[in-house]
Amino acid sequence: MSATATVVNTAVLETLVGLRVCIFTVGAEPFAFDLRRVREVVVLDELTSVPAAPPQIVGVANLRGDVLPIVDPGRLLGAAVRRTGRRRRALVVAGAGAHVGLLIDDVIGLETFDDVLEIGDASHQPYVACALGRLRRSDGFVTLLDADKVVATLRHREA
Repeated sequence: MSATATVVNTAVLETLVGLRVCIFTVGAEPFAFDLRRVREVVVLDELTSVPAAPPQIVGVANLRGDVLPIVDPGRLLGAAVRRTGRRRRALVVAGAGAHVGLLIDDVIGLETFDDVLEIGDASHQPYVACALGRLRRSDGFVTLLDADKVVATLRHREA
């Protein structure tokens, strides 16, 4: 992204002024969801594998009696989760009429942003189709993801 990034002026993003987000990492890459779409972060002590499940579904977890699909967002986001084994973390996100747990490495924190910047047509990152834009932090940029598109894409790949 160039230093002359422009502010997005679409009708959808105009409502995002003062947007509160949850910033997390997948691999070394920072991403964010609108905090209104994040339900919780869970530590996964145990996953149940699902025979013949699509490759992005790493299993299901029992979340207070509800079956929660746990997905590896690696291919969608173009970054691999580094944390493996027991005690992995999942960010539970609501979108497209469903809840999914996305494997993540860490939660950076909650922050508020006033401007959402365009990603630009030149970006060839795999997550661009699911991104609303970029958020500028003092240490770089964070990609703001659209929860509906992420969940719909992951669910579509299940079919």
